[in-house]
Amino acid sequence: GQSGALMVDEGHDFEAEWLRLIVQMVDPETNSLLLLYDDAQSIYKKKKALDFSLSSIGVQARGRTTILRINYRNTDEILSYAYRFAKHYLIPADSDEDHIPLLEPQSAGRHGYKPFMKQLSSFEEEAKYIAGNLKRMHDEGMQWLDMCIAYRSHWMGEELHRALLAAGVPTQWLASQHHKKAFRPGEDSVKLMTMHSSKGLEFPIVAVSGIGNMPANGEDPVSAAKLLYVAMTRSTEKLLLTSHRETEFISQLKQEDLAEVS
Repeated sequence: GQSGALMVDEGHDFEAEWLRLIVQMVDPETNSLLLLYDDAQSIYKKKKALDFSLSSIGVQARGRTTILRINYRNTDEILSYAYRFAKHYLIPADSDEDHIPLLEPQSAGRHGYKPFMKQLSSFEEEAKYIAGNLKRMHDEGMQWLDMCIAYRSHWMGEELHRALLAAGVPTQWLASQHHKKAFRPGEDSVKLMTMHSSKGLEFPIVAVSGIGNMPANGEDPVSAAKLLYVAMTRSTEKLLLTSHRETEFISQLKQEDLAEVS
């Protein structure tokens, strides 16, 4: 049952045992395995980063690695803002070709709007503010299907869903990871989903809500920072961040002189 060539995408979410099995699936005569990995987007594993060497699982990486530094998804303003926040928590480690280092991405040079951060008095106000802004942008000519809202916890999704319905905004709510299978990208509706579910997707307009609740009680700040980095970098054009609490993450985001804060 071996294959002539295999490609593993999102390799940072794989356990060592999974990769070891995949290596055995490659025909030794071709020995062709492509492994794509970005530790900054490792948001599912409980362990931090890659805690094993590639050679220990049979991946022959030495002398055969290529680093893809250029980011084509985000504008320079969004990418710089997200990375400068994340770098306070994701420290690039010295590494050889047998491990995966954290590296600063390079923008393809596309420019656009600065990210905008709005602080409000409650999460209910966050939800109303986001719904109102998306409706305004739609009135100005943007399509609903170009908009996404990413949130942290289920109760936030419920509040956002109520606000969107009250504002008359057509919405597809992906209430859990399992509902992602029902994702209808071509439907002209705002996509409402958890930060975890947003991974791998992109939208011209993204609103990230509930940042004041990150990290949650007992949550590892590094894991929470990775999750927020993933959510912010889903946006290709415009990024809106909302909060109703002053936390370490909010203070850090305010320090980055790359966004408009209100």
